[in-house]
Amino acid sequence: MTVQSLSTTAATTATATTTGSTATATTTGSTATATATDSTASADSLSSSHTSAATVESTATGTVTGTAPATRAGSKTEAVERFFAAYAAQDLDGMREVLAPGIEWTIPGHHPLSGTKHGLGEVLSFFSQLGRAGFQADPLFLDSNDEYVVDIHRGWTTAGVGRVDTMWALVWHFDADGKIDRVFNLSGDQHQMDTYVWANFPLAPLPERLAV
Repeated sequence: MTVQSLSTTAATTATATTTGSTATATTTGSTATATATDSTASADSLSSSHTSAATVESTATGTVTGTAPATRAGSKTEAVERFFAAYAAQDLDGMREVLAPGIEWTIPGHHPLSGTKHGLGEVLSFFSQLGRAGFQADPLFLDSNDEYVVDIHRGWTTAGVGRVDTMWALVWHFDADGKIDRVFNLSGDQHQMDTYVWANFPLAPLPERLAV
């Protein structure tokens, strides 16, 4: 508060005058009159601390005004969770709902089911075949940024000759429409997966094996 004038007389009251308000107090022998140029200390405090008005209002009322911008990261992780739910139920239509028409899904390894699958037809056919193995997945970690989701899960078979039970990491990419358009699988034990697929998904004999 900036004091402009101060006077003392033999009186019994002290009056402090500010812009828009008056405070009166009783003293024992002097009168002090002070005039200030500002009506609220909080305004000086606000200026000196460079605190924004919006912050002060929020603090005073105990509420946050406005909402944080919605992020698309949450919707991406939800899409992956929906895919896993459909995968566990062998629900091909449920998988289709979160996949882009031009999906590319890369399966690592040296076996008949490995390689990059192009489009919904190939990808869903792959999962239809994989369903014969009774694959199950138990997601352990799921996180995302603006463009990708990474998940780590335990994946294991429940049918067929031999057994797969290992850790998997998948990198999921999303297009501008929020659909999954690229996925890359990484296996914790690729040799185990190769051995299992060769034992349960043999190639057709020639010439039926060839595309042309």
